[in-house]
Amino acid sequence: MSFLRRHLWAIALLLIGIVLVGCGIQTSSEPEIVATRMNRAATVTPTIVAPASFDLQAGANLYVPNCAPCHGDLGLGDGPTAASISCPVPALAERGDDVTVEAWFGIVRDGKRGEETCIMPPWSNRLSESQMWNVAAYAFALRDGNVPAPNATEAVAQPLPDTTEEPADSTPVPTEAPTEVSSAGGTESTPAATEEPATTSLAATDEAIDVTDTFTLEGTVSNGTSGGTLPTDLTLKVRVAALDHNGLPQEIYSAETTMAADGSYSFDNVPLNPNAIASVQTDYAGITQFSQSLIVGDVVDGSYNLPFLIYETTTDPVDIKIEASDVYVDAVTAEGASLILQTFEFVNNSDRIYIGQDNRTVTITLPNDVVNARLEDFAGTADRFEQIQEGTRTIFYDSAPVYPGKNDGILATYNKAYNGSMTVVQAFNYEVQAFSVFVAQDRGLELDGDQFQPTDPRTLNNDVTYNGYTIPTAIPVGTVVQYTVKDGPNTPSSTTSGSSGTTSTDDENSFLQDNRNFILGIGILLVVAGGMYMLYDLQKTRILAGQRTTTTSTASKVNIKGTREELIAQIAVLDEEYEAGNLDEEEYETQRQALKDALRRHFK
Repeated sequence: MSFLRRHLWAIALLLIGIVLVGCGIQTSSEPEIVATRMNRAATVTPTIVAPASFDLQAGANLYVPNCAPCHGDLGLGDGPTAASISCPVPALAERGDDVTVEAWFGIVRDGKRGEETCIMPPWSNRLSESQMWNVAAYAFALRDGNVPAPNATEAVAQPLPDTTEEPADSTPVPTEAPTEVSSAGGTESTPAATEEPATTSLAATDEAIDVTDTFTLEGTVSNGTSGGTLPTDLTLKVRVAALDHNGLPQEIYSAETTMAADGSYSFDNVPLNPNAIASVQTDYAGITQFSQSLIVGDVVDGSYNLPFLIYETTTDPVDIKIEASDVYVDAVTAEGASLILQTFEFVNNSDRIYIGQDNRTVTITLPNDVVNARLEDFAGTADRFEQIQEGTRTIFYDSAPVYPGKNDGILATYNKAYNGSMTVVQAFNYEVQAFSVFVAQDRGLELDGDQFQPTDPRTLNNDVTYNGYTIPTAIPVGTVVQYTVKDGPNTPSSTTSGSSGTTSTDDENSFLQDNRNFILGIGILLVVAGGMYMLYDLQKTRILAGQRTTTTSTASKVNIKGTREELIAQIAVLDEEYEAGNLDEEEYETQRQALKDALRRHFK
């Protein structure tokens, strides 16, 4: 049973918090600009009183990952995703004198309607009160410029704000019903808990999800570990998610119940939406465990039986393998650099969940002498990975448990110096059952390596083909893999961009930063039929090269019929060309507006 099918939608049912940033948007596609619905149980507006002091350094560290994607590093409303948002993003640094930090704290906490600007969801269920004060104070101070530079990204592990419907007015609205609410008639207490499932249902937006039809979800919990026993009084939670009009998963329902003594469970009145996914979860053996996901459209006759396997845990990695690792290489001699993507698909051949030690599970060692290294899980987050440097080696430690069977893929992105050729040396901490390298065909790249033999090419985004090379046998633990990627006789001279440089530092070559930001911001992971497929646009350097070799009009180069990822990419390239002085203002504004208009059509 693929862990991906269980864990992916368990994450989705948590509102995909790990792939959303700032204004409630997803950096890998057009942002979700929709209204937010919150619990209306209390309407008492408390007086907001600012603390005596703020921690602006902590505010800076929070602002960068959570606010800057929309509002920009300097608060000018020009964050990297602002270009793809059809509504104006407020320029925080241009606030008026009548604005107070208390008012901004209230907006951070409670959200804001979107009559004149983009809707901002509330952050009170992701940030603590002190964090909200610090980030509000930092944003407030941006106008005067007397703010500290961020020195780290402060971890924010709380759930993301709900983004399903906007508040009806500016009244602060709590995210949970309080246990007591003062009213004219006295004090009202929330109902006492019962053994019946406790439910939470989020009403949908204008693009509504019809939840009038329901079904019964039932099943039996079993222990999948040999010799394992079944606990009593296990609390189970069902979560249901469906895609909204932007194609993003959104939780529409959740409920809790207690497992019966024989392991059976039942949830009544679960929304019967054919486009939704449901999953059951529970806390057991020190971690949250998930059932296999159910496509609600598969439900017939008003009920569905969903077995739920739970497992014991282990700290022994002996059964952990890398089932497959694929490397994609794009390199430009004139840029002096390469862009490398590498996937890791781990498999656990035991019947226990591997939890590692000291919050470290699997170890991933990247090739020597790489820069700009980053690891991401299938949903695009790097938060779960710890990075260290040992000499010339970059090493990552994962903190996620490894379930029995095949697990979700992990993506590494990194750069390496390239001057017509480069030698890649990589050691593996686990047996690798399949290892392949794919090099850009239209770059004319070739691969030399004693361990490799040719394999079928792969064609990715927009018919870009990568020639394949593979090691035909499994790679034992500790084996060092070495290969050389080089320009071949068919390497076209047109791949040059008119620049040169080296990758000895992060800022010496624009190719590195341009591609790293582009891949991390625009690249998307598609999960289809229980498998992970990458769809990365590796052509940004081609676009840049084509535009940097001419100062003539770029009108013919703009494809206003592209996918939303391609359109966002073209906007980013256009911005860079304008900032570099290669486009006049009139041409820039014309092209940018055409691209933005085309982008909006994807979300109507």
